Amino acid sequence: MSIVKVLNVGQGDSMILKHPDDCNCGEHEKTILIDLGPGDGGRNPKVGGIDYDITNRLNCNENLHIFLTHSHMDHINGFRFFWSNWSKLNRISEITVPCYHNQCVLIAEALLKLKGVQNLNPNSVIDTLKQILINQSFLAWMSKKKDIITYAYEGKPICEHITCLNPPKFYVPTDGYYYDYDRERFYRLADDLFMPEFAEKIKYFIKYGRPYKKYEDTDEDYWLEVKEKHSMEMKESRFRFVAHFFLENQEELQLFNWESTYGNYRKLYRNYCKYAHKACIVLKATFGEDTMLFTGDAERQVFERLIKEGKYQELSAEYLKMPHHGSKYNINLNILKTIHPKAAIISHGSRYHHPNKSTTDLLRQQNIEFYLTNDAIKKGQLPIYKKDNPPNNSFIEVE
Repeated sequence: MSIVKVLNVGQGDSMILKHPDDCNCGEHEKTILIDLGPGDGGRNPKVGGIDYDITNRLNCNENLHIFLTHSHMDHINGFRFFWSNWSKLNRISEITVPCYHNQCVLIAEALLKLKGVQNLNPNSVIDTLKQILINQSFLAWMSKKKDIITYAYEGKPICEHITCLNPPKFYVPTDGYYYDYDRERFYRLADDLFMPEFAEKIKYFIKYGRPYKKYEDTDEDYWLEVKEKHSMEMKESRFRFVAHFFLENQEELQLFNWESTYGNYRKLYRNYCKYAHKACIVLKATFGEDTMLFTGDAERQVFERLIKEGKYQELSAEYLKMPHHGSKYNINLNILKTIHPKAAIISHGSRYHHPNKSTTDLLRQQNIEFYLTNDAIKKGQLPIYKKDNPPNNSFIEVE
């Protein structure tokens, strides 16, 4: 049986990792799920030949450890197949999120509370941001019912076979620029940008490290609770993570409040996505001579940071799950040469032009075999058809 199975969930990610039978490490009795896919399909999860319900690939008695690389819908919405069934939900023993997960969700809520949003018609960006908060409220409920949420950060031990390479425990701006993080300045910025109630909420976060215990119009607290103790340095780092986004995008945020167009709002949303991708979990699994890098939607700057820090051995892997569904913005030649995989896997659907032709061309130029979860058929280009699994391979299987 393969150790890693890459599931076909359309435009999204989901992978199953099972330790070999002879493994005795701390995770050997758990089935690891890395992301949960987009949860598409409505009441009929089997659409267009794709079974979006990842729970159909699991045994009824499996003990699950779920890694959510980040909070975006195409990686987390598959939770809907768990929360609709208590017996499935009860099998989850641990959920691991990036150590900046709460802060990424807070930024998503902040985009919904900009003063200019009141002038927008309903649109897909607003719906997407609201779904992030809905998913977060469910995770928060889980964290209080079962106390199973843990954080991932670089250097934190998972087990003897799995290491975490990103996000860094202490936030370092990838653009190398440090703003003036004076809190009084940020209080004024909050009043300038946000609706009054949320301005007070984010000022409370600036002062105490968490927002009010209030979510929308309910008394629900959507801040995930974890057992780990946080040092003052960690709390300051999380504040700077949030502050950096607003200071980095201050002009665009103010422009949107002045000119509340969908185009300006979508640009802010894209900037938010890239920022959340910088905090995405990156894992490396090592089983004997077989190694694989799980990259979620990690931004190019994540790999550039690790290369700059000289972590070539940590990045090197035989198999690479291509970041962000094969987007051209998340990989380059230097990163690919550093990882030096013999095979790459691209998990994608038919939306957002993934995988990009420049990405598949780069893989071909480096003589790297690549395997797709779906055919890539694009207007004006030769189609790239899904290949069979790597031959004679007991380590990885691609649906």
